[in-house]
Amino acid sequence: MRLPIISSVLLLVLTASVSRADDSSSLPSGDVVAVRMMERDAQRQALVAGYQGMRRYILDNERTHKHAEILVHIDCGTDGIKHFELVSQLGWKGAYRHVVSKMLESEAEASHPDVRSRIRLSPENYEFHMLRSALLDDRMDYLLEVVPRRQEERLFEGRVWIDAQDYAVARIEGEPLCVSCAFDR
Repeated sequence: MRLPIISSVLLLVLTASVSRADDSSSLPSGDVVAVRMMERDAQRQALVAGYQGMRRYILDNERTHKHAEILVHIDCGTDGIKHFELVSQLGWKGAYRHVVSKMLESEAEASHPDVRSRIRLSPENYEFHMLRSALLDDRMDYLLEVVPRRQEERLFEGRVWIDAQDYAVARIEGEPLCVSCAFDR
């Protein structure tokens, strides 16, 4: 009597493992996800007449044991040009002046149409490699490695999480491309 029960449980476990393996092999390629992300982004841009919001930056420098939390208001006009305003900062005061303000200044410059097309997260600027699916904030995402196609100061290497339902960028982790380094790709 125990043998059929154990066999059934073992069969269910094996079936679940096999179906999980099939799920990972059925993921779309990084290129397919990138194209869908671009299509959905174009649809969202057509519907939105600019936007406003808040961003929270958390900076931790483990070497110097400094921590900062910075809240910034963003206003993006219908033309896509972004403007930022500091709302609050806690912790290391130099973080805003030395790090975040420079990032935001660069992003504001990059939001101008002539620069935007050269640096946007797109197949023209990056190679997209599927790593796996991942759960992020209770939503299924595609985790992709992104590799810049050329040396450009505002491009980065890293990973992006793309929401599997609406193909919006959910999270980005990476490092800016070192423009003074030799580009050996």
